[in-house]
Amino acid sequence: MKKITSKAGVLLILLSLVSVDVMSETVTTRRKSIPTGASNNSGATTTTTTTTTTTTTIITEPQGPQVTNSQKEVEIVFVLDTTGSMGGLIDSAKRKIWGIVNEVLQNQGEGSKVKIGLVAYRDREDDYVTKITQLSENLDEVYIELMNFVAAGGGDEPEDVRRALHEGVNSIQWSASRNGLTKIIYLVGDARPHDYPDYPSTVNTARRAKEAGIIINAIQCGNLGGTEVFWREIAQYAGGEYFRIDQDGGAVSIATPYDAELTKLSGELDKKYIPYGANTEMALYEKEKSLAYMQKDSPMEAQAARAVNKSMNAYAYSSDDLVQAIENKSLILSDVSVDYLPEQMKNLSLAEREAYINEIIEERKVIREKISELSKQRMKYISENAEENKDSFDASVSESLKKQLN
Repeated sequence: MKKITSKAGVLLILLSLVSVDVMSETVTTRRKSIPTGASNNSGATTTTTTTTTTTTTIITEPQGPQVTNSQKEVEIVFVLDTTGSMGGLIDSAKRKIWGIVNEVLQNQGEGSKVKIGLVAYRDREDDYVTKITQLSENLDEVYIELMNFVAAGGGDEPEDVRRALHEGVNSIQWSASRNGLTKIIYLVGDARPHDYPDYPSTVNTARRAKEAGIIINAIQCGNLGGTEVFWREIAQYAGGEYFRIDQDGGAVSIATPYDAELTKLSGELDKKYIPYGANTEMALYEKEKSLAYMQKDSPMEAQAARAVNKSMNAYAYSSDDLVQAIENKSLILSDVSVDYLPEQMKNLSLAEREAYINEIIEERKVIREKISELSKQRMKYISENAEENKDSFDASVSESLKKQLN
């Protein structure tokens, strides 16, 4: 059942700490007046009974904290060509996206937030023209969508870049521009746009993006004739950078002696996930299913980088993670309805619930510290043993982010 509170003081505290979806109800109540001869605050006396109208607020969804104007936030959307020639690049994205997000978090500082979205595109008469994954700070959810990307279709050289870029700018649910927020698109493909007339030209869309405060970086894979001029124009009119990289993405990967242990520790952190909300059993089932999928099919490099992300990202888990919400001070445990708690907490007293959550918070801290130490050793090993490719997908993204982040 949903928790209802009508006490103004509690309501104001709750709304100041938690961003919630709410439904209001108007309730008419009878209230006794101040007894005859008693004074109210203004000094007058009264013997009447008054009718008052109050509004109750019903919490309907667990939510993360509201973003403050001073908080740094980065929203990145990758508009990726997924036609048959792009298999190498898609593989590079699957291996490198966690590391890209980690780099942003390190550069932006503690408490920063990164949201990632995707637009996969092909051409008309392929299985699909575009597939959109909306912006989310829950990278697990986005990564599962990325894992499902396969290179197929295409055939003729041009692709429906016009529609893909248009949807990247206009169909993605970008946040309103504010201080501390950076909005970036990476257009990644190898073929020039078809000139279909039912969508604006890529130059017009690039201009529209700049007006909306969105930077577009254009990354050309390979050297197909005719693509460069379009990619350079898009970057120019949207205030971004142009890069040319190898057809296969050029990403350099190296296995390290620390990857397996990092992946194991990541799994231990995942076990500390405590869902809250209307259906905690389903939330836990979906989480376990997605984790099993990632562990089975994602590259070891990505799993190791994911572990690092979970140790440093204040928003590493979904908004229904009770432990994360309390750690981030976006929720007070006493404000959560018993019906919204997982089964193992429902019969506990408030003091016992607080002790249970605090114990998990401390266990998370210990695991994070281990991950942090291993991550330093892993990065040292990579720097000593891997050859850098400055013309790779991840290097191009990294170079542009250093220039464009607030």
